[in-house]
Amino acid sequence: MKIASLERETLRWAWLLAILFIAIYGTILFLLLWIGDFANPKPIHIALLIFLAMGLALLVWAFHETVLWKAFGETFFHSDAEIFPWGGRLHGSISLSRTPASMGPHFRLSLCGTAESTPGGNQGSQTVWQDSHSVDIAPDGIIPVLFTLPAEVNRNPAIAYYRTIWKLRVKEVGGGFRSFAAEYILPIEEAPEKDPFKDES
Repeated sequence: MKIASLERETLRWAWLLAILFIAIYGTILFLLLWIGDFANPKPIHIALLIFLAMGLALLVWAFHETVLWKAFGETFFHSDAEIFPWGGRLHGSISLSRTPASMGPHFRLSLCGTAESTPGGNQGSQTVWQDSHSVDIAPDGIIPVLFTLPAEVNRNPAIAYYRTIWKLRVKEVGGGFRSFAAEYILPIEEAPEKDPFKDES
């Protein structure tokens, strides 16, 4: 399998939200200038400052994502498996389109499974399993990935879950503003729920 990171989508959303908030700020500012209503502080003035602060923060985020995209390009997770079974090993590697000379050798990998009750998890979610460890980049510029998956997980029995989303995160250790970071959604078999009476027998 070959899975692209979520960074391209993140970059698009960062610029879209930044432009949206700056546009809202500009519209409010234009209307206030048009009616000449700057004499007394009002809720609209507070809203103006909030949109300005959020717009600037989103611009910083968008700029940061752009810097990372130009430095590393699109990255991919590779594996010879098509899906990872529970109780087995999640194995593969991460390749970068470009490897800057300033990149450090140490990375932090984390794998997290989140059970969502509805699409998007807007009605509630639960972390059912997570693990993390450090790795070093190989001489050929490949980041090795290896996790041992448990055989079962705990879930809230009172919630009917829609699906479980598994995200692999990789982050360069000590890289500063231009440190490499990426996320990948991986295909893992739906986990069997843990039997609450198993340990009692």
